[in-house]
Amino acid sequence: MTPQMIFSLWVLGILAATLAIVVGCYTWIVLRGFQRAGGDTRALDTLASRDGGLEFITVAIVLPAAFMMRVNDWISADAAMSLISGVMGYVLGQYTTKKNRPASLPHSN
Repeated sequence: MTPQMIFSLWVLGILAATLAIVVGCYTWIVLRGFQRAGGDTRALDTLASRDGGLEFITVAIVLPAAFMMRVNDWISADAAMSLISGVMGYVLGQYTTKKNRPASLPHSN
């Protein structure tokens, strides 16, 4: 193993441990809110989707992985930029869609 690969493994290990702690805390918060809502599944859906936790976890996994694959020269620079651009477009697209969505849709009779 090259020193570059050892460094990459250390960084990915630290990021994985940090991400495990963040996901564990996020899961605990959502489940605690679900319990306080009396087990209502609509409350669970609201808690899980309202604050963008899934988007954060996606970015926290994909960006370091793309960075490490590029550092180790496993993928080209163009592939890394495509991967990062796709994830960022998805995340930012979610926020602009939520912001522009009307509070209630008109009813058609």
